[in-house]
Amino acid sequence: MEEKYLLYRKRWALFIPIIIVAFFFSGCGNHEQDSKADPDSKDEKVPQAAKGVKGMLTEGPGKFSGEKFDEKEIKQTVQKWPKGLSAEEAYNRLVYLLAEDYKTYVDQFDSLSTDFQLNDTPDAGKTTEGKTSHTLNVAVLVDSSGSMAGKVNGQTKMDLAKRSVKNFVSKLPEGANVSLTVYGHKGSNSESDKEMSCKSIEEVYTLAPYKESSFKASLNEFKSAGWTPLAASIHSVKDIFEEGTKEDQKPTNVVYVVSDGIETCDGNPVKEAKQLNRSNIKAVINIIGFDVDNQGQKALKEVAEAGGGTYATVNSSAELDNQFKTEQNRIKSEWRKWALQNHGDVSEQYFDKVGELSDISDGMQKLQQQEEDRFRLVMDKYLSDHLEEYGDLNQLVNDRSKKIKSYRIDRRQEIKKEISKSYREAKRKIRDRDVD
Repeated sequence: MEEKYLLYRKRWALFIPIIIVAFFFSGCGNHEQDSKADPDSKDEKVPQAAKGVKGMLTEGPGKFSGEKFDEKEIKQTVQKWPKGLSAEEAYNRLVYLLAEDYKTYVDQFDSLSTDFQLNDTPDAGKTTEGKTSHTLNVAVLVDSSGSMAGKVNGQTKMDLAKRSVKNFVSKLPEGANVSLTVYGHKGSNSESDKEMSCKSIEEVYTLAPYKESSFKASLNEFKSAGWTPLAASIHSVKDIFEEGTKEDQKPTNVVYVVSDGIETCDGNPVKEAKQLNRSNIKAVINIIGFDVDNQGQKALKEVAEAGGGTYATVNSSAELDNQFKTEQNRIKSEWRKWALQNHGDVSEQYFDKVGELSDISDGMQKLQQQEEDRFRLVMDKYLSDHLEEYGDLNQLVNDRSKKIKSYRIDRRQEIKKEISKSYREAKRKIRDRDVD
């Protein structure tokens, strides 16, 4: 029995060191695993905090930023920090824990529109959809058939028409585009010249803003001569407006026809007027009948109605001038209403934009103050007594606050200047288009 007992003791003596070594390595392994699993351990990898304001604005949110702030957990975390941290190391850890998320405010600053929207320009005629537009295009069609050589009050109808048309277009609103087309101005009203005359349709003043010298010169390029291709002339307007219209515009297109008679070239002006009015051009066709008989008045009125516009008969130079003046006054009235409305709308947009800018700035300021207060709380309560470089840490926090504050103030001032500049430009556009 004694021998068995001695043998048993020898065996245990051999196993005990093995067990001790196994326990030792097992304990080390668990400690290493716990260290990796514990984000608050001294081995935690804390990123380098940004030194420039751009990085400061994007390095958040911190672990305990915003609504995640928990002083109890923060205290436990800070108490686990290694001893002897430098100011920069402590600052990196504070940023890692407490940096706020400024990206939302940066994005709001960047996306705030400084542009002002003007209401569409007033409608110069009744459109099929009742819409208005940004640009006014006016195409004037002048009948140059042989009958326009007839006289009224001692002057030819052609000369009177030219004078009235010039006065009319010269007083259109600023920025309006003008086109002048003549038809029937070649050949004669004889049967032999019909084919040539009915093809004579020419835009003598290309759609563009009014220039007195150029427009006056265009009036001298034609005289009364042949037949009356009214339908073909109306048809040509579509190409004129399409050529002079940019894709990003929504123009109001208006046609004024001055004629002393009906279609004589076998065309269908009613059909052409209706198609033009209902096309993507949506042009409105107004007709002034100059010294026209009853049959002609009826036919021209039908064309105007098909084109969504109005018809008026004049029998003298004074009546022709008055009719164009009526059109001028109507357009002027519409543009004055437009100007008054836009002055109010633009002012309202200005205050809305400035108010939105202030809200963004105030929100960012509040967030920054919250961040700074939390930095100070942690520093004063848990770092001031045992951090040797506390003064340097305080300076790092001050620098951070100053840079973020400067960004907010500078960005606000920069955007405010852009808003004010755009506001003045919008007001200038309204003044330029407001006719006296």
